[in-house]
Order: sequence, then structure tokens, then C-alpha cells
Amino acid sequence: MGNNKCCEAKVKEEIKDMEGTKPEEVEAKELDGFDISFSPAVDILEDGDLVRLNMNLPGVAKEDISINLENGLLKITGRMKKSMLEGYNPILQEYREGSYYRSFRLSDEIDAESIKAGYKDGVLTLELHKGEKAKRKQITIE
Repeated sequence: MGNNKCCEAKVKEEIKDMEGTKPEEVEAKELDGFDISFSPAVDILEDGDLVRLNMNLPGVAKEDISINLENGLLKITGRMKKSMLEGYNPILQEYREGSYYRSFRLSDEIDAESIKAGYKDGVLTLELHKGEKAKRKQITIE
């Protein structure tokens, strides 16, 4: 358990400000044309020089996801649309239309040019590679 605290602190240094978004429903607001309804659950994992971010976006089509990086702020938005079958009248509708939003302030240790994204089975995966600045270096005394 103590080892998890160490890793957690290390990742928090690498991905600094989580901007207070939480993996629960948040108050609806307008952001870049999106009506925000949900803040999706995220797992952040580290393996050497790679930080992997897994985000659950159930009900969101790949083409309805937007990932933007500007001035070190990584913004992820997704739009969930209701799917209605033609000819059917709804009896009960618990799914609702809405948007997902999370943002992360990236540390300068992350190489912004090498960020990769993939989406499969409702899970968005981002691979964030640490740049040369983050790598450990042995200094020789002359």
C-alpha cells in the first residue's frame, strides 16, 4: 500500500493540476460549444517513460471525441447522443444525452509531440511519453 502512495505522488508531479474535475456528474455548463453533463472516470498508470491515461466514455462514438492540447492544458470532450430506433416509442429512458469533459495540466516532463490516442469498447487511451528532460542522467565529475 505504501508503494502506491509513492507512485501516486510521482504521477501527480508528472501530470500536475487535475483542475478539480471529479469522476461524477458535474453541474452542467457551456464549454467550447459543449453542454457539459459528466466528468468521466480516469485511471492514470505509469510504466517507466510512459504515462497511460484510460478514460471511460460509454455511449460516445469515436467521431464525437475531441482531444486538444494548448499551453500545457490537455482537454478531452465527448458527446453522448441518444440512440432511438425508428418506429419505437420510448417507455422508459434512463440514458440521457450529454457531454463528457476532463482536463489535465501536463508537466513539462511530458513530450507533447509524442502523445498518442486510441479508442476501443468505450475506453479512450492516451499514451503520454516522458521527454528527455524527465529521464535520469548520470553526471560525471571532471
